[in-house]
Amino acid sequence: MDVQYGLSRSGSCLISNIARSLDENIKLGYTIERLCDNLTKLDEEDRDIIWNNYLEEVKKNIDQENAVVLFDDSDINKEYSKKLEDLDRVMDASSSQDKRIVNGYHVCEATILTKNQKQPMSIYSKIYSCKSADFKSMNTYTLESIKASENIIGENFTGVFDRGYDDNKIFKYMSKNKHKFVVRLDDERTLLFKGKKRSIEEVANARKGKISYKALFNDNEEYELMVSYTKATLPCNKCEYTLVIVYGLSEEHPMKLLTNIDIKTKEDVIKVVRLYLSRWRIEEHFRGKKTRI
Repeated sequence: MDVQYGLSRSGSCLISNIARSLDENIKLGYTIERLCDNLTKLDEEDRDIIWNNYLEEVKKNIDQENAVVLFDDSDINKEYSKKLEDLDRVMDASSSQDKRIVNGYHVCEATILTKNQKQPMSIYSKIYSCKSADFKSMNTYTLESIKASENIIGENFTGVFDRGYDDNKIFKYMSKNKHKFVVRLDDERTLLFKGKKRSIEEVANARKGKISYKALFNDNEEYELMVSYTKATLPCNKCEYTLVIVYGLSEEHPMKLLTNIDIKTKEDVIKVVRLYLSRWRIEEHFRGKKTRI
């Protein structure tokens, strides 16, 4: 109860700030030690009760019929740390330098958008290290994040994935369990077009986009996008999906999205693009989360 009160009053999840907000007439270090000791004594049943109470609050704020779940793999940069437990090597996604490797931890996250404000609420969060003794695999944590969504909503949700999830296992699992998805493809991905293998880069460069769409981001930056789409088949399961190609976000390469959402009209295509662009919400979520870790 002290921790919950301290979280609310301090607006911080740092144990030192929580302890300060309690205004106890003892040394700060003693308060911190007591709170930490009690947290470690929480048994699995207590943790489940707290988590399930949280999920009940999440359910009150989401659209059960048209839920959108954003999946992301990120990192926590601990570049200057040397002695943290199971310190790993990760790619710093927030760095302006490409493929910069630093000390840190991996994060697998799933958030669901609220019904009215479209704000992300976390339903799965796993901070892990490949060097940890209990490390399983990245695919295991990804599957756990999808199953966390199933436990709350069932099969009726749309999963939105970044290109780090361009994996045959994801496509097979989502299709098998009748989940809708929008996945950003890696530029090296090869698909079947009319029975012939072609790279999506080749297909994208052959098109210019016939559908126009203006995308407005939070900083009031507006992009004039052009969009094309075509049917494509995944070689791994021979299922036909729709490839959506978005021009205008980058001068180097158009964005390629693969989806199993039915597309019959211009509005359907724009809906898919908007679904993926809603993924920027999780970037904001991570930015806020990382400043408090």
